[in-house]
Amino acid sequence: PAVPAAHPGRGLYLGLVIAALVVFLGIIGWASSPWLQHAVGDPGLPPEISTSDVLVNTWLPPFISALVSVGLAAVAGFGIGALRPLGRWSELLLVPFAPWLFVGVGPLMVANFKRASEAEHLNTFIGLIPPIWLSVPALFVFTLLFRGQCPKWRGSGDVGRTLLMPALPMVAAAFLLTWLVNAQQPLWSRLIASDPDRMSAPILAEVFMAQRGAVDADVLSLVLPLPLLVLFLLAFAALQIGYLDRLAIRVGRSTTESAPNTGFGVAVPPQPYGPPAQAYGPPPQAYGPSAYGAPPHQYGAQQPYGAQQPYSAPQPYGAPPPQVPGGAGPVPPQSGPHGAPSAPPAPPQPPPAEPPPSVGKAE
Repeated sequence: PAVPAAHPGRGLYLGLVIAALVVFLGIIGWASSPWLQHAVGDPGLPPEISTSDVLVNTWLPPFISALVSVGLAAVAGFGIGALRPLGRWSELLLVPFAPWLFVGVGPLMVANFKRASEAEHLNTFIGLIPPIWLSVPALFVFTLLFRGQCPKWRGSGDVGRTLLMPALPMVAAAFLLTWLVNAQQPLWSRLIASDPDRMSAPILAEVFMAQRGAVDADVLSLVLPLPLLVLFLLAFAALQIGYLDRLAIRVGRSTTESAPNTGFGVAVPPQPYGPPAQAYGPPPQAYGPSAYGAPPHQYGAQQPYGAQQPYSAPQPYGAPPPQVPGGAGPVPPQSGPHGAPSAPPAPPQPPPAEPPPSVGKAE
């Protein structure tokens, strides 16, 4: 077969893409060079502040908050998108959560700070946990995901293969993204922690830069340590290549929803109109007696009055029709009672059989 000719501008486009990628990586490397130089060295903290305490205060409280908020969002998304309590209107249950779709700690920080102060959680580890117990963006994502997988579950009834397995990578992606975003936000930590040993890395970086009057790259390396950066990069790359590329947002009703939804599990297939087909028993009869009544007449039995008989009906067992003397042809049909055609003559009856000889005992 002939080899297709290469596109004349293909090499130019490829070169432009490579050049743009090199420029992008160069800008990223130049902007992060101060952080990369001190990523594995001593951050230069005061002796009274431990590096391990700073890392724990920065990453562990957001880990707990992300685990709870994403887990609740996954359960709620399953209830709305898969169980569908309101049928085709189940997505309306997301309307009360819509105002909080892009809202974080800020609008409720005064009420949350007052609650933490009354519970004596200031400058404590429990107080550092962000008060976000439901991830609203994750709730919307999980609802759409389970809504798309719902027809497959209704058709097969396999919850693990059609719902749980496709949702696990999305749970991991939502958890990692929520954890990373919450760990980099200094607002809640600034409200709760005033002691240096309870401050997170973003707060310490701001404090040291304000005291020294310059950007300290040693402290900035604690905001996103190099091992965690590599972990997040590998995790997001694997999710993008193996999972996110296969997702698609579709609008409209799926073609697999022809079966009615009658509850959990396997959907009931649509039934044809009319009575069900008779699988067993004698076939239905169009005319004559019922299938379970008396058998139809045979061999010249008298028909009921008014019954229609075709002219010159064939005789049973292929008997020839009676002839008119002189070879004039078949006997014309005769009128029966009430104007009905007479029944064909009955065939001759065989003579009665003689009893078989018996053998008796000789005298």
